[in-house]
Amino acid sequence: MGRFFIYRMVVYRYSNVDSNGNLLLIYSQKRSCSVGGRQMRTFWNLLADSLWFINLVPRRRFPRHSTRYVKQIMGYKELNVLEIGTLKAENARNILKTLNVKTLTIIDPYEEYKEYWEDESNRTQKALEKYRKIAERRLSKWHDKLIWIKKRSEDAIEDIKDNSMDFIYIDGNHTYEYALEDMRNYWNKVKDSGVLAGHDINSFGHEGVAKAFLQFCSENKLTPIIHGQDWILEKK
Repeated sequence: MGRFFIYRMVVYRYSNVDSNGNLLLIYSQKRSCSVGGRQMRTFWNLLADSLWFINLVPRRRFPRHSTRYVKQIMGYKELNVLEIGTLKAENARNILKTLNVKTLTIIDPYEEYKEYWEDESNRTQKALEKYRKIAERRLSKWHDKLIWIKKRSEDAIEDIKDNSMDFIYIDGNHTYEYALEDMRNYWNKVKDSGVLAGHDINSFGHEGVAKAFLQFCSENKLTPIIHGQDWILEKK
């Protein structure tokens, strides 16, 4: 099969059924290789009693799948939202356009550091300063809803109260260690019936996100949901 730009080949894995009899998607991976590889065997061992199949799904950038998911389950409820890793604020803008946002807290230091540079080689300090200005300009229309916290996510934990956020979106450092740390640190910040979600669950070069997500779900006995490139957890 050739490369697709409109569509991506995704290997889906579903748990059997939810309480309503619907299949629950618990893992997807963009692959053109055999599912018998080492990585796929690892996922098989972690998530048993599941069903694999391959499908072509359309690529969709904005609003991202988790934002549309939150819109579906929360409707027009007024929401406190937090985003970790805003960069140029393309996703933040679409969150503000799509959801009834009371406050949007943005955690992004716009600061170059070694592990970030290794994960995203174009994240030099000069580039980050440029992206910060773009983000501030892009979100200026909603300035009264915004809370900017220009810190690394591990340093901003104390700035966010537990059980205070309806929707938290993680799109910071995509390495395994950092992604898992963000999930562990910010899960308690989500209200009951709220959503923790993040990006790049099935993007090439960001396999650490999928590994961290499965690890976090296993630790906390959570039911994973994946839509497109987003991973999603509901706090029940």
